[in-house]
Amino acid sequence: MPIFLLLTCGLLAIFIFQLLAYWSVNPMSIQPHHPYHRPDATPFSIVLTVLNFVWLYWGFSFLNEASNFINSGEAVEWYMQNNHGSARIDTVRNLFCYHWGSVVAGSFMLGFFTLPDMIFGIFKPSRLKEAEGQAGCYASCFHCLAGWIEPLFELVRSESMAYINMTGVPYCNASRYC
Repeated sequence: MPIFLLLTCGLLAIFIFQLLAYWSVNPMSIQPHHPYHRPDATPFSIVLTVLNFVWLYWGFSFLNEASNFINSGEAVEWYMQNNHGSARIDTVRNLFCYHWGSVVAGSFMLGFFTLPDMIFGIFKPSRLKEAEGQAGCYASCFHCLAGWIEPLFELVRSESMAYINMTGVPYCNASRYC
């Protein structure tokens, strides 16, 4: 969809403009004949730059999930209701009117927890070995130390957008059902 390419270019342009605005502040200067002191803006600019990169990453993740939501909405409309005419318009309306928070929350969860989930999955013991009783001490220690974080990583699912379109439930509930 070309609109998402335009939105991505706009997001990148705003990001560059904000970086230029953060770093164009003059350095601190002490002038004895002025009663006011201009503080150094560099530490503040560093914090704003880090937050700007987080904003950019979350924005890209949101555009990706909004595209996934619209595409899955078209597929659900076509498959479930055989509505071949205005599926895209209905899905975009549903995104803006009903599921905006779910897509924003889903993009946050998917954007910021996908990499830790992949690392967690590398170290997680095999369920097949646990079922056969061959997991041993590593599995019991792993579940004792890191078992509390597994339900959080189970919420990181990109196929939840299709389930949201089918049922209309929020993102976290859709992730639990997928």
